[in-house]
Amino acid sequence: MNAKEIPLRDFFAPGVKYVSPSFQRPYSWKRERTAGYIAALFRDPPAGCFLGAAVAMDLAPAPDGCAKRLLIDGTHRIMTLHAILLALRDEAAAGADPALAGEITSTHFLNTRPDGHDALKLIVPRKDRALYEALVRGGPHPARGDLLRARDFARDAFRGATAERLRAAAAALADRFTFVALLLDRDEDPYPLFKLFNAPGEEFTRTGLKEYTAFAADPELMALVAGGESREVEFKERTLKPPQKPGGGAKDCLPEGAFGIFRSVAGFMNSPTGGTLLVGVRDDGTVRGIEDEYPQVDRGKSNWDGYALYLNNRLRSRLSTKNPILFYTIQRRRAKDHDVCMVKVRPGEEPVYIDKRFYVRVGNQTVEMLGPDLVNYVSKRWPPAHP
Repeated sequence: MNAKEIPLRDFFAPGVKYVSPSFQRPYSWKRERTAGYIAALFRDPPAGCFLGAAVAMDLAPAPDGCAKRLLIDGTHRIMTLHAILLALRDEAAAGADPALAGEITSTHFLNTRPDGHDALKLIVPRKDRALYEALVRGGPHPARGDLLRARDFARDAFRGATAERLRAAAAALADRFTFVALLLDRDEDPYPLFKLFNAPGEEFTRTGLKEYTAFAADPELMALVAGGESREVEFKERTLKPPQKPGGGAKDCLPEGAFGIFRSVAGFMNSPTGGTLLVGVRDDGTVRGIEDEYPQVDRGKSNWDGYALYLNNRLRSRLSTKNPILFYTIQRRRAKDHDVCMVKVRPGEEPVYIDKRFYVRVGNQTVEMLGPDLVNYVSKRWPPAHP
């Protein structure tokens, strides 16, 4: 474990991405805390603030090259600071200092990828995610929520401030609001620190322990599920299509239901960053597992080995590229007493088709490309080599 005091600017350094785990509770706004931070910013000159400890666990890098970290403790304080930064940014964008608005967004909210797309630096708890992302990106957002109330409270405080005042406040937040950042290694157990920084006996702590225990052996899986579907992560509830007739058994399931998995793997291979497919996880992040499908894919070998062999053989036969096995790995993971199939996919070295159809991961969807869009994408993704 490494520990050092760093300012907010360095906490959200370029290329760093934090994911709030599933045992973090939704954001709850504390007016007094927000008012205290704003008061420090309105001093002349603006004052700093020590924010206590922020605990994160280092994970395997994200497919887009970001350093990925599981945010064990500190989510609520960071979201309060982000609400204030959103207020500063929005007030600056309204006319006082548009350039400052862009600087705040790039410093605190978004990482720019090599392909020109951007990604959030912070993945907040699931119940707050839609509102948070809408506020960061400036799109339509829900009309209610504690994060919105915090942003509006701070916006009222900054309304009418000069460009100089806004810049001074933004600089103080970035450089003089500091954490003691505790960064755990991948093989360390994060729960003792989570428990240390949360009151024992509270319902949240008990719920957090239960949720944590379900993923304790696999923080990487915890972060992937908590982060939700994205450009680099996709969930599939099942491998096979369920029986088409009522009361149908295993023999009535359709093996071609696995086409969705083939399509997803091909889509990741055709994308510039690759990605991870989790089979046995619903769209909402609920882990249902795949063990009930074992007898459906191989009646003679009704276990993980039979399932992995089936999936591997089908992928090898359906992906139109040489040695496709070099571009993906199939792993068994465990969560909530269920098996989850994790397929990690590397970017392909050539276009990959399934039945002469071309798929690519776009946003949080795998889509088919046709006609001029297909030709244009392939020419840019795999430019022809010049002699």
